[in-house]
Amino acid sequence: MGTHQEGDVPVRCRVRMGKDGTSECGRAVYRDEEVCICHSRDLKKDEVAFYNMWHAVLASTDLIDLSRFVFPDHIELDRTKFGRHTLFVGAMFVGEASFRNATFQAGSDFSEAEFRKDACFADAAFSNQPMRFISARFRGGADFGGARFGLGTANFEDARFSGAANFQSAVFDTADFSKARFESDSYLSHARFLGSADFASTTFLSAADFTGTYFERQVRFVGDGNNLVFASTATTSFLSSYFQAPQQVSFHHVFLGRAFLRGVDVRQVDFTDVEWAARSS
Repeated sequence: MGTHQEGDVPVRCRVRMGKDGTSECGRAVYRDEEVCICHSRDLKKDEVAFYNMWHAVLASTDLIDLSRFVFPDHIELDRTKFGRHTLFVGAMFVGEASFRNATFQAGSDFSEAEFRKDACFADAAFSNQPMRFISARFRGGADFGGARFGLGTANFEDARFSGAANFQSAVFDTADFSKARFESDSYLSHARFLGSADFASTTFLSAADFTGTYFERQVRFVGDGNNLVFASTATTSFLSSYFQAPQQVSFHHVFLGRAFLRGVDVRQVDFTDVEWAARSS
């Protein structure tokens, strides 16, 4: 692994990292690139050197900062315990990424991360700290089935799910899916929202399944402009869902012409500017 020289001063990777994105990476640049091996987008970069580098970060006693790292192959971190605040901000996962049964004990941030293939967080535990997937991009399937989001906000604001999104039986405290975009089927059946759930300006382009989902506090499904939240060409199911505080539930400017609400007590739910009739094809 070579290091450029400017006089007697080694050139260092200047990719922004850290919690606030203001610190520079500082690692030696990789070969003829302007970034280090961790941030290199060369999919054929030295596997052993890169593996050793990012595993050393995992073993550090300080902040686990893998911001903007480029993982050229699949990674498997099943059952890994992340004991310190963990940053994958802007990371790129070219292959499949598996965090099944992983435990994030001190908060995690995957904002702006890109998952080019399937991402698995099934049965993962996010313990009593905010976690962020703000503006994350899931190009393949995203599996959060059975995941447990502890106290704090599970923030998926502006996340985009190109493949199927599975949140079946997941448990949330506060959840923010505002401006998120689900381009394939989404499964939130039997999920539990123990705090507020925000679906303002969310877009479901395919079937959305909330069958048997439990909402304990405030819930908002709010459209804007031409976005009526739910697709007119796919079904939306709230069969046997339960609203613990129906007076705090609102459906504003949404399409419910293909929605199933059988078995749901909606007498105190606020329906405003709702399109009920199915659109003709």
